[in-house]
Amino acid sequence: MSNTFNDYCGRIAREIPKARDNDDTGFLVKPSPAQLRNYCEILYQTGLNAADLKTFKSFFQIPQGEDDVLKFIKNIDIDKFRPVKNYLEGSIKIPSLHVVEMTAILIKFKQRPYSNFKSILTDKEIISNIETVNEEEPEEVTELNVNEISARKSNYKKLGLISLVGVLVLFFGIYGFNRYRDSYTKVNCMQWTKDHYEIVDCDKTSQHGFVIQNSIELYNSDLFKLKKVNVNGKTVFFKNDKAVIYYSKLNDSVIECYNLPGFHPITGKPLRPITNYMIKKYIKNKE
Repeated sequence: MSNTFNDYCGRIAREIPKARDNDDTGFLVKPSPAQLRNYCEILYQTGLNAADLKTFKSFFQIPQGEDDVLKFIKNIDIDKFRPVKNYLEGSIKIPSLHVVEMTAILIKFKQRPYSNFKSILTDKEIISNIETVNEEEPEEVTELNVNEISARKSNYKKLGLISLVGVLVLFFGIYGFNRYRDSYTKVNCMQWTKDHYEIVDCDKTSQHGFVIQNSIELYNSDLFKLKKVNVNGKTVFFKNDKAVIYYSKLNDSVIECYNLPGFHPITGKPLRPITNYMIKKYIKNKE
């Protein structure tokens, strides 16, 4: 079966400490959002392959046909790198797809992106099975006449051929099943739209005409429940003395409220538990 997104995150998480230990750039040892942005500038200027460039354009929300990629990297809000920083430091448990893919580039994970990782290990397992069959040695033959030896060799060839055919059938069977399954589970990504996540096709572009839409992320059942909520003085903010509403400051006079903790779906800033001080300052005083 194909490797899952959790497998991908796990492999990258295990590679992060190695990458930080072997880092000779100084950007990963004690990463900050500004340092990570600067590192991306360097990586772009030294050259990216097609897959990495696609990840950059998605992460930095670069319009289709735009050539001045460096301009978007330099002008991005560095807070967008905060989830990447947190993932590198191991403090984020549910990273989004574009955060994981950017991290994979920064630590130079060889099996990136996820679309490649899903199939490459599965193929290796199948190849390993084929090699195991080919490595099987026939039993030692002693004191047999020429006809018996010839018969034995013929049988071994037939057995090897049958085994190889069986493995190939298994390979194409698995491949066909995955293609069949994928054709019926093609919609397995999500995109933030106004105040909630919506299911979208993973192949959908992040741009509609001249409008750049929010990044497309791999479907996550926990993140999918996140919703922006409209609040007022009558809203229930606490249950059993614990906050049930979480907020993110947009500026000195405006906050946005959400129903779950986590990170702001656009800026990447952490969503903090609401407090009586924030309720009084930003909500009740506005009514």
